[in-house]
Amino acid sequence: MNRNTFRAFAAVLVVTGAGGCGGRTAGITATDEEGSTLSAIEQGATLQRAYLGVTQHVAVGARPVVSTFDLVGGSQVALEVASHDGAPLRFEVWRVRVDGTASLLVPIDSRSGFALQQIAPEEDGTWVLRFPAATGDDVVTRLDCVAGMHGCARTRQPGESCPAGWSCDVGLACQLPVGVCGPLAGVGTCAVQPTTCADDVEVVCGCDGRTYPSECAARLAGKAVLRAGSCDG
Repeated sequence: MNRNTFRAFAAVLVVTGAGGCGGRTAGITATDEEGSTLSAIEQGATLQRAYLGVTQHVAVGARPVVSTFDLVGGSQVALEVASHDGAPLRFEVWRVRVDGTASLLVPIDSRSGFALQQIAPEEDGTWVLRFPAATGDDVVTRLDCVAGMHGCARTRQPGESCPAGWSCDVGLACQLPVGVCGPLAGVGTCAVQPTTCADDVEVVCGCDGRTYPSECAARLAGKAVLRAGSCDG
């Protein structure tokens, strides 16, 4: 689902604040609100990292899914969540304190299959989206930075530049352009580190002097790419 589709759904339902539409609904507070911790929320769940500025797929199955993200105080983020087929949508928004305890801020139950939530943290901290176990009710999520003097995230997000000394978020790698072989030689871009690569692609020469079957394979090995073609060519 792209950004335009999200906007088309936005007129259907808007949830703002802890009261929200739907309020506290039976069946979506599986984790105890009092004395909960991040580890308790994550227990038995499939873990994901949520990023700003990109649309992400969440496959909700027999196990709950927990997506975490870090925000800076004074920022404002728009969270959009939608089911693929308009099926009823249920999830929770949690805030994790510095001491590790967590508060359930917004339990959302949308029969329209779409929810728009504004998040405005007063201080730096970790936030959690928790989707309870379901029977194949897959959804897509998107987090967008609406306001913030110094941005909304503590680390660089997908598609953002990562000059020397700037860290990409968890699960992201600072990928240097082809032909750049050191962080001081050029500026990279934060991108999701690949986990698998296709076979029918062009070989490349890595900055380590080794030939890789593809640029993806070199990135997977954590190496920058010097040029297209074999290192022996």
